[in-house]
Amino acid sequence: MSRRCWLLAAAVLVLLAGCTAAPQPVPKRQAAEAAPTVRLWTFPFQRTETVVNGDSGPLLYDGRYYASPHHDDSTVVDTRTGKVVVRHRAAHRSDGWHVEDVFLTAGFAIAVDSDTEPPYAPKPWYVVTRYQLSDGKATPLALRPPVSTVDPEVTAGDGHYAYVTDRNGRGCVAVGEVSQVTAAVAYCSPAGWLPGFLGTDPTSVTFVENSERPSTTGQPAGCRRLVRLAFTGAVTRFSGSPCRQYAGASAGSWSAWSDASDTDSDVEHSPVVAAVAGTRQRVDDGMTGSLRTCDGWLYYNHRETPTSVEIRRWRPGSAVEVVYRSPGEELSATTTVSCADGWVSFMRQYTGSGAPHTDILATKPDV
Repeated sequence: MSRRCWLLAAAVLVLLAGCTAAPQPVPKRQAAEAAPTVRLWTFPFQRTETVVNGDSGPLLYDGRYYASPHHDDSTVVDTRTGKVVVRHRAAHRSDGWHVEDVFLTAGFAIAVDSDTEPPYAPKPWYVVTRYQLSDGKATPLALRPPVSTVDPEVTAGDGHYAYVTDRNGRGCVAVGEVSQVTAAVAYCSPAGWLPGFLGTDPTSVTFVENSERPSTTGQPAGCRRLVRLAFTGAVTRFSGSPCRQYAGASAGSWSAWSDASDTDSDVEHSPVVAAVAGTRQRVDDGMTGSLRTCDGWLYYNHRETPTSVEIRRWRPGSAVEVVYRSPGEELSATTTVSCADGWVSFMRQYTGSGAPHTDILATKPDV
């Protein structure tokens, strides 16, 4: 969850910080292919905590374990027994160290610490630790190759982890199984491009390449193009929308992305486009960069009104479904979804008067 300087990532995360600024006007949206089906879910798992800082990663639930990351430390609780199975404290090699993210997948918790202002380098430095949830055993992860010092980012899910690393002056993507403590470089971007916005699914990792050096790439700064890297090594790129594949996600044989550019008059809402069986189709409009996949479904946020956020989902052959709608203006600050072993969870921030708080809501969809 690095690249917070990227506009839309920051726009989503500022909600977590309890921003109370006046709502922005809703952008004019094109009509979707068909009216969405409203199928609001109930959420069997709900917790309320004090405000969770946007730098600390999401609260997360996988059907048994509940991860609660905070700035300096994180805990993972076995909800069947109430026992704390992981108590992780951020590295404190300098005052800037904090917990960046915690992921739950395949019986492990992956804790990511970062130092945004290290005294020995101009860029953030990351440490990744894997905890076995059955006994709390901690093991350093992603030591070889190391996490990038130029453009770091780490993600985990579906039994795999992936991160950006450096090789010969180029940004690369390393991939490993969470059962293993080392990864292997699986892909390197062409000169002048840097990978980011990584997301895993059971068979691949999807990311975008960002044009960092226009003189080398031949594309303007900020140009983004989507790449899907199968764990077998096969690479897929997607035609059309030059420089507008802001960030995306994949599942099965299809991929989807936010069709947006930093130069758009309103970059926060954009068309959601999917590539299915070699053809492109427009799915809906959604909050740019909010796309995630879980068990073959695409999830994304949609701002229906200035005070109402919806979570919607779609997959090929199905209509767009509204599965959550914020209950009111004071609970409209809603994050993108996370997926852990089939459980979908998200956070919402109370921004009204009185003591602020953060909710986590989670469910395992029937289909």
